Amino acid sequence: MDNSQPGHVIDFRTSWQATSFLTQALKIYVNTDHNLGAWEEIDVVQLQGVAPLPEPETYALMGLGLLALAMRRRKQAV
Repeated sequence: MDNSQPGHVIDFRTSWQATSFLTQALKIYVNTDHNLGAWEEIDVVQLQGVAPLPEPETYALMGLGLLALAMRRRKQAV
């Protein structure tokens, strides 16, 4: 519920830090009673490791796609 008075600005702050992980995060601080010492916090973070190379299945699918493309072109040329 929004208890802010008309004309008051609600300040939302975010901060991001580069890591070796894919990070999806949301952090919200809300001053609920207009007192600098009273803040509500919502904090959601999800971390996933980054694969340095594509998985073998990726190469297999790419190879099948290229093979299908080559067969289609060859069929059209005949």
